[in-house]
Amino acid sequence: MPLHRWSYLSVVASAVNLLSINSHVAYGHVGNAAAVFALQRLGCEVWPVHTALFSNHAGHGSFRGEMVEASAVGDLVRGIEERGVLARCDGVLSGYLGRTETGEAILEAFAKVKAANPAARYCCDPVIGDAGRGVYVRAGIPEFLRERAVPAADVLTPNQFELEHLSGGTAPTLAALLAAADARRGCPLRFTARAMPSRHCSLRIGCARARLPRRFRAPLPRSSACCKRPRIKARTRCCSSMPRRSW
Repeated sequence: MPLHRWSYLSVVASAVNLLSINSHVAYGHVGNAAAVFALQRLGCEVWPVHTALFSNHAGHGSFRGEMVEASAVGDLVRGIEERGVLARCDGVLSGYLGRTETGEAILEAFAKVKAANPAARYCCDPVIGDAGRGVYVRAGIPEFLRERAVPAADVLTPNQFELEHLSGGTAPTLAALLAAADARRGCPLRFTARAMPSRHCSLRIGCARARLPRRFRAPLPRSSACCKRPRIKARTRCCSSMPRRSW
């Protein structure tokens, strides 16, 4: 689809360099195996660093591969730093950690990027678990995300289960979801949902740093085949009152 059909996304992605520190799979599309191509199609220059090398998503029941050592993640970032390009990095993206030590390496990487480019931003996908499966990351990672990564992030992208986990409560209703989002008002939050209480969820987010309210609406199609796992349509409608993001 031509990018002009996605004018909002085109503006966001224009001339952006992103350091994406996430997992990678040989079969399927999750982590960097999904994000890199999508961001490149939007016009971003992506510098992928993998936190894990798996054959496939663990949700298939079995997988092979291994997690990348935190020291290796740090070495790759140092190699990029030695190319003298961190000043051109507009943002750092992070997802599946694997180990808490990897999380520390990611925060160290963002600190380097921020020192080179004060305008850079950190977008954290706090991968913890999902409804039904519960927490599926190693012990210590949820606490690391809550206490270290979330305060450092400019943007968060949790699913409903992760938002509940980070806010310390349950959010089975829209009012509860908004309350949970308000608990994380220190940074803009882009919400990704598995299940929502109504067909159209309008989620209001307060941005304490920018002092700007943000609202967007994602239509959630429902059918007998997807009642348990409703999917958000690819095209998300942004309300006219929502300001454009800087990156």
